[in-house]
Amino acid sequence: GNVYRILGKSGEAKENYNHALIVAKEGGSKWSEALALRGLGILSLRENDYSQTEILYKESHSLFKKSHEKTGEIKILIDLGDLY
Repeated sequence: GNVYRILGKSGEAKENYNHALIVAKEGGSKWSEALALRGLGILSLRENDYSQTEILYKESHSLFKKSHEKTGEIKILIDLGDLY
């Protein structure tokens, strides 16, 4: 998803982030779920959908905390700060 997002191919990026989210949930990886949600949040932000961005970022933050992944937690807190 990240490469498509950087290339400006939002549709492909969203498709890949959603697929990653499904696979992460099936595999029970909270950390991977959090990454996929963060990617979807970044896309929402680019589309100026701030309320959806906030929802996705907060869910991502919660999952990063549950996975005890401090680097991800820090990144999403910075993203939330930028959003506000």
